[in-house]
Amino acid sequence: MQNITIIGTGLMGGSLGLALKASGRPYHVAAWSRKESDREKALQLGVCDEVFASPEEAVASADISVFCTSVSSIVPLIEQCLGYFKNGSLVTDVGSTKADIAQRCDVMFTGRSFSFIGSHPMAGSEKSGQEHATSDLYRGAVVALTPVSGPEREMNRLKEFWRAAGAVPAVMDPDEHDRLIALTSHLPHLAAAALTAAAFQSGGGKAAGVLCGPGFTDCTRVAGSLPALWRDIAASNTENILLALEAYIEELCGIRSLLEQREYQWLQEYLGESARAREELLSARKKTTGGLS
Repeated sequence: MQNITIIGTGLMGGSLGLALKASGRPYHVAAWSRKESDREKALQLGVCDEVFASPEEAVASADISVFCTSVSSIVPLIEQCLGYFKNGSLVTDVGSTKADIAQRCDVMFTGRSFSFIGSHPMAGSEKSGQEHATSDLYRGAVVALTPVSGPEREMNRLKEFWRAAGAVPAVMDPDEHDRLIALTSHLPHLAAAALTAAAFQSGGGKAAGVLCGPGFTDCTRVAGSLPALWRDIAASNTENILLALEAYIEELCGIRSLLEQREYQWLQEYLGESARAREELLSARKKTTGGLS
C-alpha cells in the first residue's frame, strides 16, 4: 500500500484523488485543504480516504506528496512541510510554471533524505473547485516532469505515479518548459480574454452575443477561468509571456497588413500554412500520447 497525500483539493487535486482511487492500484489517499468544509467535501466526493487539519500532518506518512495549490503558494507550503516529509518520500506539484519552483526546491531539498521533481499536467478546465473534479481529467494528458537533479529511480517512480492517474509523462528542462508553455497555454488564455473583451466592447455589449457561434465559444472557452489563478501564473512567467505576446502581435500585424493591401491570395496561403502548422503541432502531441489525447 502506497500512501499518497494531496495538498489542495480543488479541480486538479480533486481529480487526481479520483483518478488514483479509480486506478485499482493499492493507494491510500490523504488530503489537506485550507477550509474544513472543503476537507469534508473531499471525503464525501470520494477524493480521498482521510483528511488532515494541517499540511504538515498530511505529508508526514506520505510516500508521495503532490502540491495542487496555486503557483504562488506551492513553494511556501512545501517549505512549511520541509521538516515533516518522510525519509525516502517523493514530493511533486502540478504548477503551471516550473523554473522558479524547480530551482527553489532544488536548494531546499539538497542533502535531504527525500526528493522533489516538478510536474505539470496538461489538463484542466475553465471550471474550478472539486465539485467539478473527474476521474478522467488526466487520461491521455501529457504531464511535463522537470527535474533539476536527483536519482533516476525517483524519476521512474514519478513516471509510474502519473501513468496510474492516466497521464503520459514527458521529461523536459524547467526553463524550456516555461518558454514553451507561455506559447501553448498562457498566451491562449490571454488571447481568449482579449478576444472576449474586443467582441463585447466593440460589438456594443451584449448585442454581439446573438452571433457568438461555435468558433467564438471554442476560442474563448478558457476566458472563463479564475482570474486570480491566471494572475499568479502571469506573475510567475512574465518574461516568457511577453516574448509570446510579441510573436503573436507580429502575426496579427502581418494579417492586418495583408488585409490593408487587399492581398487576399496571400492571406489564403497564410491560412493554409497555419492549418498545416496546426496539424504538425497536434501530430507531435498525438505521437507523444500514443493517440490517447
